[in-house]
Amino acid sequence: MKLIEEVEATRDAVLKKAAPADDAERMIRSLANLRSIGADFATLLVREAFVREFRNRRALYVGLGGTPFSSGGSEREQGIGKDGNRRLRAVMIELAWMWALNARRPKPPTP
Repeated sequence: MKLIEEVEATRDAVLKKAAPADDAERMIRSLANLRSIGADFATLLVREAFVREFRNRRALYVGLGGTPFSSGGSEREQGIGKDGNRRLRAVMIELAWMWALNARRPKPPTP
């Protein structure tokens, strides 16, 4: 339990600093300011996807592609694939659902 509290405190400290120490912290702070994205999602997105160096755009493989099934005259879609980074895929799916649910709602007025 203590380890979880330490990790969460380190994660939240990025948002409480006066100025970001590096590009990763700057990205975390920017993402956390967006609607529906908290410190947990922002940290996971930045640390798992945006900070790493990739050979090309296809190297960021999360497993969000379709899995078609075709046999004889039968063709159907089996849903999304299960390859790639499981945590990143789960966060991206949850963000997509939150965006779809909140996109229709008007933003609250700013005071």
